[in-house]
Amino acid sequence: MKRPLREQSSSALDRVRVLTTATDGFGGHCGIALYTRNLLTAVSSHPAHPDVVALPRVMPLAPEARPENLEWDVSGLGGRARYAGAVLRAALRRGPFDLVVCAHLHLLPLAYPIARAYGAPLALFIYGIEVKQPTAHLLTNHLASRVDAIVSIRRHTTRALESWARAKDARTFLLENAIDLSRYGMAPKDPELVARFGLSGKRVIATVSRMGETYIGIDEVIAALGRVAREVPDVVYFVGGDGPDLPRLRAKAEALGVADRVVFAGFVPDERKADYYRLADAYAMPGTGPDFDRYPLRFAFLEAMACGIPVVGATPEDPDEAAVDGALLARQIDPGDTDAVARALVEALALPKAIPPGLARFGYESFERRAHAIVDDLLAGH
Repeated sequence: MKRPLREQSSSALDRVRVLTTATDGFGGHCGIALYTRNLLTAVSSHPAHPDVVALPRVMPLAPEARPENLEWDVSGLGGRARYAGAVLRAALRRGPFDLVVCAHLHLLPLAYPIARAYGAPLALFIYGIEVKQPTAHLLTNHLASRVDAIVSIRRHTTRALESWARAKDARTFLLENAIDLSRYGMAPKDPELVARFGLSGKRVIATVSRMGETYIGIDEVIAALGRVAREVPDVVYFVGGDGPDLPRLRAKAEALGVADRVVFAGFVPDERKADYYRLADAYAMPGTGPDFDRYPLRFAFLEAMACGIPVVGATPEDPDEAAVDGALLARQIDPGDTDAVARALVEALALPKAIPPGLARFGYESFERRAHAIVDDLLAGH
């Protein structure tokens, strides 16, 4: 039985290695990419300073600064076959590995045989939509029942996977989304952005997201916007982000007669994200439908709350989350009820800006401590 990393001798530490297969991370711009960056940074910062090798499947942007003991191997970019070859080369040339992290369900067919070949524990990280039902790949579904550990951002997601994967022997851990709170905080609206987007004298509802998921909640806000305007005549809806769904959303705003109240701002640079959030008087992402996870602690929600912005979100599927985690939101509503969405937005716009006191639980420092404990538990128990 291995001892936790922090208790191993210096000679043993030279042999402690972690392999991670990931969809993206450094150089990515979605929620899973941010989570993976946090995870790899946390594992790399473990007091034992393990050597970490990670391979991304895609990397659309320039990579951010990375820990010195993290090898970010991009040789697999460019297609499935290329990625599979890169993972296998890393396994052969950089092994043996003491822990294998599979940062997405669809990468299990690559991660599983490597973990078994080295006798290393295999930890599968899951997020939401991808585990709501079995995948189209029988091998992936089979391997999901054979992992050593399941690490999820929410208990509801763990239960969703367990409902079909039957992973009876897997240990389960909760490692929620987290943000670097020092990057946010309350501050006045940036005058340059206010002028650029014509927001002077306006009450602003905002959503900041990539326009790739049909059901993130922008449709619901646009549908309710006319009703909100009856109560708040100077309201505008600020939509930050780009993606393939943007033309459809523009057309919907035109069709509903609210195009003059919707500002499509385009791509939001990560380094300016807090400034964009601070333009808002209320933040809204009341998504619904099969392609959206009604999670009260999405990264965008945490980031908006960290800027002191009241947040409107959909009532979570899990009653416990609605009562506990969802309590951080300003309003939880049924996104299928347009009147309820409108009322919630009007109420949120009237609230004073304030950072919820419970938000500290979702700071990166807490995430890092819990990630270290999970690594210790996995290595000590295998």
